[in-house]
Amino acid sequence: MTILLLRPYATFAQGSTIDLDNATEAALVGQGRATYTVNPGSAFSPLTATEQQELRDGGGSTLTRAQATAVRDLLACNDSFLAWEDLRFPAQGINPAGSENEPDVDDVLTSFPGTLLFSGSEDNIIAGVAQMPHAWFAGSVIRPHIHWSNPTGTANAVTWEFWYRIAGSGGDVSGPLVGPIAGTLAKGSPTVSDEMCYTSFGDIDMTGQAESTMLAWQIRRLGSDASAGTARLFEFDIHYQIGKLGTASTFA
Repeated sequence: MTILLLRPYATFAQGSTIDLDNATEAALVGQGRATYTVNPGSAFSPLTATEQQELRDGGGSTLTRAQATAVRDLLACNDSFLAWEDLRFPAQGINPAGSENEPDVDDVLTSFPGTLLFSGSEDNIIAGVAQMPHAWFAGSVIRPHIHWSNPTGTANAVTWEFWYRIAGSGGDVSGPLVGPIAGTLAKGSPTVSDEMCYTSFGDIDMTGQAESTMLAWQIRRLGSDASAGTARLFEFDIHYQIGKLGTASTFA
C-alpha cells in the first residue's frame, strides 16, 4: 500500500507519499508518523479485491486490524489525505473574568443565555489557551475564526482583532506576541438582526510545531469602531487539519 508521511522519514520529506515494505509501513503508521492512503481515482495504489474484503471484515491475512482501521478512517474523510476539524471554544466555556475589560454574559432566558455581549463603547477582550490535538497534521496551518451576530442589525462595521502567541510543546521557548490581526467577514450579514456571521482571522503558519503545541490567544472587539451597538459572540473556533487517529506516544 502507499503511505503519506506525517513526519520526515529517512530521505523522504514530510508530506511525501511512498511505498515501503508492509512491516515498515505498519510501524510508521502505528507511531503516528504516517497514514495509509486510499484514493482509487489517483495514481496511488488502489486496494486489491482481497484488501477490500478485509477492509470490510476489519482485518485479515493481508491487512492487519490496525491497517484496516486506519484505511476505514481515511475513507470516512471522503478519500482525502487530510480533513478539517474544529478546536472549539463555545462562549459559555470562555471565562471573561480571566481577561481585562471582559464582555458581559447574556443572562436573558428568552435571548441567547451564556453568549458573550461585546460593548460598542469600550474595548472588550477575551483570552484563552489552545492545545493542538494529537490527531492534528503537525506543522500545517490553522485558521482561527468566530461565530457572532448583531442583536440589532447595522451597516456600521464591527471591528474584531485577534492576537496570539505560540508557546510550543515540551522543551520549546515561547514565541513573540503577534497582532493585531484584523478580522474579515466571510459569511453572513451584520446588517440583519441576529443573523449568524462568520469572521476569519486568516491562516497561522505552524511550520515546525508538533502535536500538543500550546497557543495563547486573545480576541478584542474595539469600542471605537463604527458600530455603537452590542455584538454577540457564540463561539471561537480554530480550524485544523487531521491526518491520523492520534500519536503512539502519550507525549508527542
